[in-house]
Amino acid sequence: MKRIITIILALLSVTASFIGCGSQPSNNISVDETSGDIETSHEAVNTPNEVTMLPAAEIRIMSMNMSYDVEHMRERSDIAIPLILSYSPDSMGTQENGGRPDWPYYLEKGLPDYKFVGRFSNGNLTCSDHYMVDRYLGYYVYNSANYIYYNAKKYNCLDWDTIWLSETPHFKSQYKGGLLRTCTWAIFENKENGFRYAHVNCHLGYDTDELNMFQMKLVRGVAERFANLGLPVFITGDFNTREGGSSYQIMTSSPIIFDSKFLAESKKNAQGTPIDFIFVSDAIESVHEYEVIYTDIDGYELSDHNWVFARATVSSLPDSYKTPADVSNSGISVIESDARVYACDLKFTQAVDIYLLDSYYIELFDNTGKLILEKKIPTRHLDADTAKVKNCSLHPLSPNTEYTVKIYAKNLIGTMSEPVVYSFTTAVD
Repeated sequence: MKRIITIILALLSVTASFIGCGSQPSNNISVDETSGDIETSHEAVNTPNEVTMLPAAEIRIMSMNMSYDVEHMRERSDIAIPLILSYSPDSMGTQENGGRPDWPYYLEKGLPDYKFVGRFSNGNLTCSDHYMVDRYLGYYVYNSANYIYYNAKKYNCLDWDTIWLSETPHFKSQYKGGLLRTCTWAIFENKENGFRYAHVNCHLGYDTDELNMFQMKLVRGVAERFANLGLPVFITGDFNTREGGSSYQIMTSSPIIFDSKFLAESKKNAQGTPIDFIFVSDAIESVHEYEVIYTDIDGYELSDHNWVFARATVSSLPDSYKTPADVSNSGISVIESDARVYACDLKFTQAVDIYLLDSYYIELFDNTGKLILEKKIPTRHLDADTAKVKNCSLHPLSPNTEYTVKIYAKNLIGTMSEPVVYSFTTAVD
């Protein structure tokens, strides 16, 4: 079976999981209903040597900062809907007010072929208030959403996630007292020919240059990791930094990421120094059009930002994923062990770089060195109280027996870190 079929099956059966390169555990998967952990039997599946080519494709991308001011929403939507349809975007990233009930209601009603993915900065899928008391932080925080809308008639969404632009991106958190800021990414696959691409959409803070530069590095890292997996990548957003500035240069200093404006064969309304951009990875063969869309129409401003559009061609790519850099196990350690007669519960700290890791892979060996159990524990989480520690329940075990546990960090395509090794002995019956 071709690797892409294996990957898609895995995505459909295990949320946010890709089967990786080389020999991996089979998809004979069961879920521990008490713990939610995913267990697999120990059967190897060989990756075929055959590599096919995915077709080239034309992609149409939009970036849309949605106005904070919600007056005249009906009038604005009457302008926005036909405007969006006239550009026929394959996907579009919205920022700021795009997550409040107003815009999603009108966009869903006026764009029946489109669906969206993403979470509000408070962790919910939607939010009725921009300012609300956060139950973890204990004071009023500003909430925004960076949704990605996509043409669901044309594409399947294989995977998506929202991360926070902070030192701990996989659970709700802020960077040094700034506002809650997020980045949503998604991977889309053309229903007809299997063409895939990644869309990354973000809204960076402007509180300080340090904060903006930190968040720019984080978004660049997300984009680079998808590009290193062999996917074409489009990055949209309100970056709150000027073209040519220090933070902007952090993104464009990457050897594989470019500003679509300066690649475009045709530019429209491209004068000035914007703070909203569409960046592209080096898999994009050419950018045919770049346009800043003036949204002040008939006296109604769709936003205090001008929207951005790009039309590009992606070249034919191998139907395979490149192997990324080594995955680090730094930070993983068992901090609590409760070994009983027939079971053992472990608590371990997560890897320091949990950023875009998919899961932890657990192997259990008996005292003869025989592999008797495997588990997969997802890294994705939204609970800030438990995000730093993961639980692992191992059972059934034999009494008065020494066991060895190996814990690996595993990325999106199955590449694993070196194991962290821990041993324990069960109690006497």
